[in-house]
Amino acid sequence: MATSSEPRGAGIVSIGGVSVPISTCSETLLVPEVPLLRGGLLLEDVDQQGRTQPAKSQLAALRWMMQKSLLRQDMFLLGPPGPLLRHTAFRFCQILNREVEYVGITRDTCESDLKQRCEIRGGTVEYVDQAPVRAAIHGRVLVLEGIEKAERNVLPLLNNLLENREMSLEDRRFLLSPERAAVLRKDGSLSDMLVPVHPDFIVIALGLPERGNPLDPPLRSRFAALRLDFGPPSEALAPLARLSPAPLNAVEQLLAASSLLRQCTATLGSEELALPGLAPSSLGAVVRLLGSFPGSDPCDLLKRVYPAALGLMPQLGKPELDAIESVLAGLKPAQSNSPGYCLVDVCCTPGLSTAVLRFAKAGARSADDVKLQAPCGALRTTEAGAQDSECDRDDDEQASPENEELAHLRASSAKELRAWLAARSVSHVGCFEKHEFLAKVEETLSSLSSETSHLAPVQGILRRPWGGLSLTPSQAYLLSALLADHAAGADVALVGEKGSGKSALARAFASLLGYRTRTLFCYRDMSSRDLLQRRSTDPDGGTSWHDSPLVEAAVRGELAVLDGVHRLAQGMLYAALGPLIVDRAATLPDGTRLLSHGRWERLSDSEQRRASALGVRKVHPAFRILALGELPELSKASSSTRPWVDDEVATLFHFHVVPLLPSAEQRRVARAAAGDSEQAKAGLMKLQAYGEAARQAAAKDPQLAPLKLSLRALLRAAQHLRQAPEDLFGAALRSFASRLRFLGVSERAAGERLLREAGITATNKPSSQQ
Repeated sequence: MATSSEPRGAGIVSIGGVSVPISTCSETLLVPEVPLLRGGLLLEDVDQQGRTQPAKSQLAALRWMMQKSLLRQDMFLLGPPGPLLRHTAFRFCQILNREVEYVGITRDTCESDLKQRCEIRGGTVEYVDQAPVRAAIHGRVLVLEGIEKAERNVLPLLNNLLENREMSLEDRRFLLSPERAAVLRKDGSLSDMLVPVHPDFIVIALGLPERGNPLDPPLRSRFAALRLDFGPPSEALAPLARLSPAPLNAVEQLLAASSLLRQCTATLGSEELALPGLAPSSLGAVVRLLGSFPGSDPCDLLKRVYPAALGLMPQLGKPELDAIESVLAGLKPAQSNSPGYCLVDVCCTPGLSTAVLRFAKAGARSADDVKLQAPCGALRTTEAGAQDSECDRDDDEQASPENEELAHLRASSAKELRAWLAARSVSHVGCFEKHEFLAKVEETLSSLSSETSHLAPVQGILRRPWGGLSLTPSQAYLLSALLADHAAGADVALVGEKGSGKSALARAFASLLGYRTRTLFCYRDMSSRDLLQRRSTDPDGGTSWHDSPLVEAAVRGELAVLDGVHRLAQGMLYAALGPLIVDRAATLPDGTRLLSHGRWERLSDSEQRRASALGVRKVHPAFRILALGELPELSKASSSTRPWVDDEVATLFHFHVVPLLPSAEQRRVARAAAGDSEQAKAGLMKLQAYGEAARQAAAKDPQLAPLKLSLRALLRAAQHLRQAPEDLFGAALRSFASRLRFLGVSERAAGERLLREAGITATNKPSSQQ
C-alpha cells in the first residue's frame, strides 16, 4: 500500500494499481480507528519506522473496496463471526479518512432506528435524524452490521435509498439523488424540503445471510458482495509472539489448532457436521496467559475462548465433539497434571487504578510466584496483604466435615446406614451387619473426599471471606482463573446451573479488586436499546434517555454484571454489545457515543473539549463485564431458539463453567452456615442425601428438574437450621421456596417420596407447628 501526500494535506492511497484520493473530513471523531484486539493484540504489519500497515491478507479486500468506492457501489462483506468484517470496514474508512455512521441491526430494529426518531422537548415535537439519514446527507459511510438479523419488513425501508438514493422522512423532508438535485437546482426549483444526498454517500453491509433471515432478492441486488476469511496462521505468529515471552512452539501450536479447526469447518461443513471456527484474534489473551504462567496447560487455556470444547454448544453432535477433541489432543503437554496457580495476594497503591496480583503455584517457592498488573476499582485504596496474617491459620486444626460425618454415622444403626447408602445410589449387596454397612460408608466417604484431593489448600488472601463468601478450594482456583483473565484484558462469562454460585463468585471478584458493581438483569423481552439506554418521560411530557447500568459502569470504570444473559433473544448480545465489548466503543440510542480510552488519549486537549461538548464520553480503562448465564442445554428446553452460546457470543468472552461443588465442599459450606448444632448437622446430612438422589432422578426424567437441590437452596436450608435446628421439614420446604406444592401430581409425589427416603418427613417439624 502506497500513500502520497500533497502540501495542503490531501493525498492518494494506492493498492495494486487502484488509487483513491484521501477525503477531507469535517468531524475527525467520526473517522474510525481499528482498535487493539483482546489481550492487546494488533494483527497488522509493522515496518522499520514502527508504522503499522494492513496485513497482506487484507490488501486484496481493501483494493476491492476501493474499486467499488470509485464506482460508487454499495458493498456487502460476508465472513465469519467476530470483529473481522467490522474492522475491515473501519480500516478502509481509516486509510481514506472517511467519516462513519454505524448501525448494529437486531431483531427489534424498526423504522425509527433507520429514519427519524420522534422526541418531545419543551412541549414541541422534534424529529432527530438517525445514522442512515445523517450518513446520506453528509456523505459518510454507513456501516450496517448484522444485516441478517433484521425482520423482513425493516430493511426494505432502505431499498429506495440504496437503489435511487431517495427516502421520505417523517418531518416531511425528502432525500433525493444528487443528480436529480443538480437538475432542480439548475431550474431554481430546489426547496428546503428537498435535501440532496451527498455524492460520496456509500453503504457497507456486514453479515452472513446463511446464519439468519434470508434477504429479499431486490435488496440483495443492491450490493456487490465479497466473502472474507481469516489470514494464514503465519501472519498472526509475529504479532502474537510480541505480546508475551510465551514459548514460540506453544504459540505455533495454538495457531495450528486454530487453523485446523477452521479447516475442519471448511472440509466437513454441512448442516450435519460443522465445527465453529476459532479466530486468531481470540488468541491474544491466551498467549499472554501462557507467557505469564509457566507450565500452564495450553489446552485448558484454549478452551476458555472456544466454548464448544467446554460442552457449551449442545447443538453439536458426537462427530463434531470427537473432531474437536482430536484437534485439542495435540495441545496437551507432556505432563498430564499441569501445575495450577492460585491467587495469594492483591496489592494496591492508594490513588492508582491498578493492582498487583500475586499468584502462587502449589509446592513452588515464593521466588516462582507470578505477579501481574490488573485494573482495579475505586474502593480498593489500601494494600490488601496487610491483613492476610490473620488468616494464615492451619485448617488442620479444625475438624474436617468428613471426620465429623463419619463420627456421626458410626453412632447410627444399621438401618440408618443402609438408608444413607441407598440415598447415594451406593450398592450394599452382601451387607447384613452394622460393621459391614459401616465399611461401605467409610469407602464411600473416602471416594467423596478424593474429589478435591488434586487441589492444593488455599493460601493467602483467599482464605478469608470475600463478598460474603468463604471460598472452597475449587471456588478459589476458579476465582484465580477469573482474575488471571481479567489481568490479561478479557471480559469473562460464568456459565453454570441455577444456584451454583455464579453471583457469589461475581461478588467475591468485585470485593477483591474494589469494584463497585452495576448489575443489569436480563429478561426475554428485553430490547437491544434497554441494554444501553432507557427512554423515559418527565412530568411535562418531554422524552429523555438515561444510561443503563452497563453504560454507567463503562464511563465510571466499574464492574458491569450481566445477570441472566441466556434469557436474551438470539443474536442480541453480540449485535447490541459487540462493539462495546470488543472495541470499547459504542453508539448509544440517543445519538451520543462512547470512545475507547486509547482513542480518547490520542485526542488533543481542544479535540477532547469539543468531543465532550458533542456528548462523546470516554470508556474507563478499568471497565470490565462479567456475564452470568445458565448452561445452554438448560435454557434450550425453555426456548424455541438455538442455545445462547453461539459462534458470535464465543468471540466476546473468556468462558468458565461453574461446576457443582464436590460433596465434601458442599458439606463444609453448609455446615459453616448452619452453625455448631449437632441436630443441624444431622439435618444437613439428610438434605444432602436428598439432593444427590434428586439429581440422579432428574438425570433420568427431566420433568423432575425442579426437585433438584442447588447450592443456593442448601444454604437457605442451612440458615433455617441455624435458627431452628429441630425444624428439618421446614428447612426442606424453605429450600424449595414453596415450589413443591405447585408441581404436577406425579412430580410432587416423586419429591415427597425422595424426601421420605432421605428421612425428611413432617414428623421432623417442631411440636409447636404440628
